Amino acid sequence: MTGSASRADEGELTRAAWSVVVAIGLTLLVVGLVDLFLAWFPLRFGSPEWEFGTISATLNNLPVPAMGLALVLAHGVAAERRGQLAAVGIWSAFVVLFLAVCAVFYALDVPLAMRAVQDPVMRRALKAGVVKAVASLGAYGLFHMWSAVFAFRRYRKT
Repeated sequence: MTGSASRADEGELTRAAWSVVVAIGLTLLVVGLVDLFLAWFPLRFGSPEWEFGTISATLNNLPVPAMGLALVLAHGVAAERRGQLAAVGIWSAFVVLFLAVCAVFYALDVPLAMRAVQDPVMRRALKAGVVKAVASLGAYGLFHMWSAVFAFRRYRKT
């Protein structure tokens, strides 16, 4: 095989590989978003139990769409797709705002939950859940903030 034919084959393989990456990413994103959507409906704002449980479920379900978004971002960078980079940046910025609102609701509901639980074993489990939720809010907030900034910077360079 000649050098130029080999490079053309490598380019085609690279494009095919990135197509697989974006397909997996979009699948994870859609499946994860469906899980998140189902956790929020029917809406019951004003019920601390619902708010606390729904935000906890949301944080537990964030890894799948976050992985999908990361794969879509990687494809957007590799393929230099401006529209894809803009979409990831906008979506990530939206998620940061959404998580900030969730953090406020969660912070308001935690004291109510702590007062409602008297059993020491359940209280310990509740505290562990709160620590996990705070860590998740911070980690996913930082990830999506970084994703938004990174996507918008790549968008400007493309």
